[in-house]
Amino acid sequence: MMTSTSRQVDNSYTTIGESVVGTKGKSNCCNLITGLTPWRWPTSSKFRNPFEQEHADAIQSIFDGTPLNEAKQVAESTLTAIMGREAAYSGQAVDWDSAMESELDLSPKKYEFGELPVAPVAIPRQISFSHVNIGSA
Repeated sequence: MMTSTSRQVDNSYTTIGESVVGTKGKSNCCNLITGLTPWRWPTSSKFRNPFEQEHADAIQSIFDGTPLNEAKQVAESTLTAIMGREAAYSGQAVDWDSAMESELDLSPKKYEFGELPVAPVAIPRQISFSHVNIGSA
């Protein structure tokens, strides 16, 4: 089982966290792994920490003159997160095609320095995914 939680509400405890629980142990996906045989990152030289590998790949691409373009992966990952949020808020199933066709716009009306309007807190099942702007819900 995997869970992910997030709470970002004014004047309350704010946290973001994940948890994975299996038949032989559990992890908070950050710094805690417990169980009968806790998993550890392999110390063999053939394994590299993925965060280190990401930097090594970026640096190597600069030296090689072959820039990395991960825009598609980043965009798809972002849309996947938006789909999850919209499904949670609306109580509706949100598929890829409907997300791609959505007119949902969470951006400010105009970009400028100063105060920005704050959209009301989304209350689950009180909005529908078909809404155009979450601030007008």
